[in-house]
Amino acid sequence: MLKYYGRGARRMILRDMLNQTSDDLDGTQMSLDAVFAALAHPVRRGMVERLTRAPATVGDLAAPLTMSLPSVVQHLKILEDSGLVRSAKTGRVRTCYLETRGLTGLQHWLAAQRAEWEARTDRLEEFLLDKDDTDDGRST
Repeated sequence: MLKYYGRGARRMILRDMLNQTSDDLDGTQMSLDAVFAALAHPVRRGMVERLTRAPATVGDLAAPLTMSLPSVVQHLKILEDSGLVRSAKTGRVRTCYLETRGLTGLQHWLAAQRAEWEARTDRLEEFLLDKDDTDDGRST
């Protein structure tokens, strides 16, 4: 069916299919990937950090940056698509808000990773203590 579309249209359709977050795939993993991708850029991390203090307009977020306003808007779109930020337009002013639901999946993943590594270090500690006890028993 795609052969009936032009090359440019096929590329757009394919790009949209690859970027689509579908419920039949693991939605949690996909949203977690989007959060990590969004936070991978220092400008976006700075915007999230700024929004932890209070909501801010796009202009406020752009003020300390040395990039054009369209570039700032692109970064904000990535943050919005990941679920970390939402925005509302009142008149000509767009205000951005931190969306804590976007961080929830990240917090759960980090907690699971921390629990796994703590369990591993606990097992290592037990192993080393048992080994020391065994070594002490042989030397006497």
